[in-house]
Amino acid sequence: MDETTGFHVDLLFPDEYENFIAEIYFNKDIVCILSQDTGYESIDIEFPSEKLGLFQRRRHEHSFKLKGFEEALAYAKQRLWDLREETSERRRSPTTARD
Repeated sequence: MDETTGFHVDLLFPDEYENFIAEIYFNKDIVCILSQDTGYESIDIEFPSEKLGLFQRRRHEHSFKLKGFEEALAYAKQRLWDLREETSERRRSPTTARD
């Protein structure tokens, strides 16, 4: 485990998959599984449910393409920053008096 970030990655080749998978943990709790069964450019990301066993989590309702998730994260990060900047600017701007 990386003590500075709390993340740890296990690489496995379970029977349920056609290729290696990566399980990503944060502070010893599983966060997600990356699967390359559909190819490098279309890696699937899965967020396992606590109700399911370790290798019974394949392609359930919380599985989607990593690329789409990365795009959503980038968009959210940028919008949060933009909104923060807009709010800061409004706070710094002097208010105009109304007649």
